[in-house]
Amino acid sequence: MDTVVLKLKLIGHNKYALFAATGIQVGPAYRGSSSRAKQWAKAFCSTWSNWTVDFVEINDEKTN
Repeated sequence: MDTVVLKLKLIGHNKYALFAATGIQVGPAYRGSSSRAKQWAKAFCSTWSNWTVDFVEINDEKTN
């Protein structure tokens, strides 16, 4: 079984969403802090055994 990697991206002020590799938004947007958005993304993806979340863009946001 292949692993599906979703990216958590900032889409507005304190508004985050998960995106598939094709660029399509998966699920609803989350409003809140980036740390809470990470927790939400992990919980959202935990219902599927082969889904994982990439936080690179969110982590880079803090350093830039």
